[in-house]
Amino acid sequence: MRTPPLLFTYDRRFRSDGLTTHRRITINSHLNALMDRYHLEPWQVHVLSGSGTYVKECPALLRLCFDRWTIPEGATIFSDNGNSFFESGREIIPDLCGASTAHYNAAVHQYLSPNDNHHHGAAKRKWRGKWVEKRWTSKDSVESDLYLLHCLTYPVESAVQGYFAKSFQLGQETVSKRRCEALVLDATFRKRSRDIFFSNCRRQHALALARLRLRKRAKNLRSFSLTHSSVSPAPPKKKSKE
Repeated sequence: MRTPPLLFTYDRRFRSDGLTTHRRITINSHLNALMDRYHLEPWQVHVLSGSGTYVKECPALLRLCFDRWTIPEGATIFSDNGNSFFESGREIIPDLCGASTAHYNAAVHQYLSPNDNHHHGAAKRKWRGKWVEKRWTSKDSVESDLYLLHCLTYPVESAVQGYFAKSFQLGQETVSKRRCEALVLDATFRKRSRDIFFSNCRRQHALALARLRLRKRAKNLRSFSLTHSSVSPAPPKKKSKE
């Protein structure tokens, strides 16, 4: 896989180093056995400093991904303009791999992204099924996390290729508006569901554009205010005495 998934965690049970106590040796043996069972590589797991239950995305994590990924020359990377793609207001993708970038509108990208709608969804369904089958609890979070990483690492390649070919209209001479609408108006939905789904897409897109226009207008107003405040007003004319 060209861009294999990586796991970022605060959970110290994923550490392969540390003190050689009996407890640590037992934890490491269990971890190594799970890594072998799910055919995962040690570099796919990154234990971060600090603590917490949720690792927030950020540019530093994106850099770790691109250190491992192989991006072919001339590639285009799609994103939803999330905060992890920017640092100090500047996009970091071109500096990381030299690829060009294209952006989904964040409000609608979840409906069209092959990852969000298909690959990730299929992996999560398989993962949730394992939860039910194994009757996992929070105590089994190490195996649960590694199994999800396995599901994301080993998808059905032909299906993933089909997702991307359909969403990006690969192999078509021109991009068709009708095919774009078909991606949103999925034929498996009943008509009412399709109409509601499409309306939500248009509404979210319109709201995102309106917020963008308001931010630009506010920025222009601040710039106009600063420019005019720097100009000293002309002194009032004295009235002549008659």
